[in-house]
Amino acid sequence: MSYLKNQVLASAPALFVICRYLAHHSSGATVDRMNAALAPASLSAEVGRAGRTAKVPPVLPDSLQIGVDIGLLDVEGFRDRRVYILRHTYVEQIHDMPPADSRAFRTLLLRRFGARVLDAVEKDESPPDVPYAITWLLTWDPLQSTSDQWDQGPREKFEHAGMRHAVHNPEQWRPFLRWARALGLITMTTVSRKTRLSVDPTCAVEGLLAEMPSSASAREWLERLYELAPLLGHPRLLRALPDGISVPPGPSEAMSLALLKLERANRVRLMHADDFADAVVLRVGGRDRRIARIEVVEERS
Repeated sequence: MSYLKNQVLASAPALFVICRYLAHHSSGATVDRMNAALAPASLSAEVGRAGRTAKVPPVLPDSLQIGVDIGLLDVEGFRDRRVYILRHTYVEQIHDMPPADSRAFRTLLLRRFGARVLDAVEKDESPPDVPYAITWLLTWDPLQSTSDQWDQGPREKFEHAGMRHAVHNPEQWRPFLRWARALGLITMTTVSRKTRLSVDPTCAVEGLLAEMPSSASAREWLERLYELAPLLGHPRLLRALPDGISVPPGPSEAMSLALLKLERANRVRLMHADDFADAVVLRVGGRDRRIARIEVVEERS
């Protein structure tokens, strides 16, 4: 599925608002009903002369379609009578999310995007473009920033890697960056009035710590992480990248950086490995660190 061609205006904030609304309306809702309840007055004020249907901003149907595709929503009925329903699995979880704090929802999105692309790869289907391109994005060197302008570096990187089928032009690049940032996988900095992006999944990994083993061997801990969020480095997804892309074994440099930053923030402990044969190697900037176990540090209330 090509989100970047067909659902270009979809966004994480819109999906959060939609899913919170549906969590409070278990029987579901049509697009018109959600538009009347959720769209700003300036967007929904244009009503036909017959007074039937308000103008629906494209972000709403675009976001709904992605919600269905990644398994957050179900849809019943046809055309204008389609009713969108939040899957029962997520009702209680999303119902309890504070409206002003979408971090838990973005973690859920990260997991659902990963599950969707992994399912496609395992079925030998064409993977959806956003999560497939993110899988490759997370293999980039986290210490080398890149321009946020498509024609000032990113286009050549995608071309060289054979990934232009996932992100083809600046019109697709911009929403792709929006998704990557929303999922906590990149950071943006401004230097001399120019914006640079760096691959950094620290926020994404931190959002998953509550569901990770409190203490486990480094290999087991990372396997669990990839199970929860395949985009962070699931081996099956990495093998599905184009043949010309070389992916070293073990955690990517971006994942390694995230773990080291979380250690400095006292969110995890990385235990040294005496036995090199059983160690996991964290590699950043040409420096290696071998670890045997990972422990999650409980947050102080």
